[in-house]
Amino acid sequence: MRYLITFTEEAIYDPKLDGYVGGRMEVYTDDFYPDSEYRFLTNDKNFAKFREKWEFQEVSEEELSEIKKQLLVFTKK
Repeated sequence: MRYLITFTEEAIYDPKLDGYVGGRMEVYTDDFYPDSEYRFLTNDKNFAKFREKWEFQEVSEEELSEIKKQLLVFTKK
C-alpha cells in the first residue's frame, strides 16, 4: 500500500514558543480525508528540509514508519 503525506502548519500564539513551528502531518490512502494525522511542535531549523523532502510524496509502509520516527525526534527537541 502507498501513502500520500502532506503537512499543515498551524498558528502559534504563545510568545514563549517564538521560533517554533507546529501543525500536523496528514497521511492519506485513497480517501478525500486523511486516514491518520501526527502532530508536531519543533524549533529545529532542519525541520523545513524534512518537510520539503516529504511534502506530497507517496511512500511505502516502511518509509512511513521511518518518517513517523523522524517526526517524533523533531518534536522531542
